[in-house]
This record gives sequence, structure tokens and C-alpha cells, in this order.
Amino acid sequence: MLHEALQRFLAGLRVLPWPFAASTHYVEMCAQLELSGKPISGMDILIAAHALSERAILVGSSGFPALPCCTNPEQPQAPVWPMPELGADR
Repeated sequence: MLHEALQRFLAGLRVLPWPFAASTHYVEMCAQLELSGKPISGMDILIAAHALSERAILVGSSGFPALPCCTNPEQPQAPVWPMPELGADR
């Protein structure tokens, strides 16, 4: 039963290819974060770079707001929707 539910959920997801633009965003974000002294996980930067290149909505609970693309109004950005911490509403 759980297997079928998981299959139904996954069937609705679309996996996007990794575009070259995401690599450019990744390098720029890494450099900016290192210069600012606010490093975050490399995987978080990969996710944010991909979302930015696709102009997708980024939902997460980690360090995304520290990313320059998420805080600089001069840059085109993917909107960031922070997730509440688990148990925060209890």
C-alpha cells in the first residue's frame, strides 16, 4: 500500500535536466557566499542554482535566504518559500 502511494506521488514529479546556466549560477553563488563569509551546504547551492536557472520556486528550510540570488532585488531570482521548522506549530 505504501509502495503504491509512493509510486503515485512520484508519477506526478518532473525531473529537470541540469542546464549549463545552473553551473554558472552555482559558481557565482559559491564565490559570493565565500566572500561574504556565509557559506552554506554545496548541495543547497546546487539546488538553488538549478531553481534559479529554471526560474522555479524554491522551497526549503535551510540556508537559502543567505544566497545572494534570494536577497538581491537587482538580480532575477527564483522566489524562496521557507518551510516552517518541524514541530514549530505545536
